[in-house]
Amino acid sequence: MARERHVFPTSEIPHKWAHATQSDARNNGGTLYFRGDTIYSYRDSWPLARIYRHKKRGVLVLSNSDRYGPTTARHQSAVNRAVSHLRRIAVPDCTPTTWAAETPKCHAQNVRYLETLAANELAKAQRSLQARGVTWRRAGAQEALTGAADYRRHFGMRGKVAALPVAAWDAALARAERIVNPDPASAQRRERQAAQRKARARHALHTEFDAYAAAVAAHNAAVAEAEKRAPDAAAHWRATGEWLDLDVDYPPAPRRKRLREYKRAGFDIPKPRRAFRLETVLLRVNGDEIETSQGARIPLAAAPLVWAAVQRIVGRGIAYTPEGLGGMKIGDYAVREIRTDGTLIVGCHKIPHAELQLMAQRLGLT
Repeated sequence: MARERHVFPTSEIPHKWAHATQSDARNNGGTLYFRGDTIYSYRDSWPLARIYRHKKRGVLVLSNSDRYGPTTARHQSAVNRAVSHLRRIAVPDCTPTTWAAETPKCHAQNVRYLETLAANELAKAQRSLQARGVTWRRAGAQEALTGAADYRRHFGMRGKVAALPVAAWDAALARAERIVNPDPASAQRRERQAAQRKARARHALHTEFDAYAAAVAAHNAAVAEAEKRAPDAAAHWRATGEWLDLDVDYPPAPRRKRLREYKRAGFDIPKPRRAFRLETVLLRVNGDEIETSQGARIPLAAAPLVWAAVQRIVGRGIAYTPEGLGGMKIGDYAVREIRTDGTLIVGCHKIPHAELQLMAQRLGLT
């Protein structure tokens, strides 16, 4: 029988614990591990969470509400994410059943913590200056009280959790709304002024974009005209290894923040053309190497083997696609594919058969 594996990458430990795939496991450094239903960070005295299963009451996860350090915080985040499909409650003591004599006391402390958390949210909401702050804290208080009720029900505790004090929360919300909006007439005036400012900003944005688009269009037209009058850019690169220069100024590019505003407004942002920059990958001989127009270099001695392989694929009509890590390499680069039309794909390079044939003719391989 094969031996059971117990050491896994850190990212796998929370998932194996959450799905109970085995009784125990740890990461390579032993900083994150679990035994049974409890998962720990660094040591047994710092449990991250524990899963409680009951035939009738279902599954409940108690996670540690305390914080310790950045690494443990990352462990907590990974553990909470692994049990996001289960009901989870964060409490100070996530292993209250470890010591039987202290179990009732620990359960009471956890429930009291949740109820205090809800009361603290109300106290903070009563000092809030924004209505949305009150709404957000009310949701937190309701979650804490719901968690306390689930806690009591799962562990069979007697008593009931106090209900959410609706009147106090409504009063806190009304107070925040009065602070934000003391005079309805002035609020309407501010809304109109804000709408006018947005309209002016939108008009300015459209005007600025139209000017930029016109500048790009003029630049692209100048590039197209210059390319008509200039010699063959591909032949110039094959001879010199440099692209032709174009004496045309590029329109100043907008700042990144402005570009994001253009995208949010739904504008189709034009791009200035770069003169004589061909998308097709070109090849040239440079000393004892073959250089591509994208800056890669391969040994010249590899050319006969590559050309023979391409011709064989074209003749057979069956594409070459290596499987796994093995396969043909050209210098330091692995061949990803040779298509039936003779296209050679190496890394990010997609070299057409016509360009390979030109190189083969120059080297006398045809």
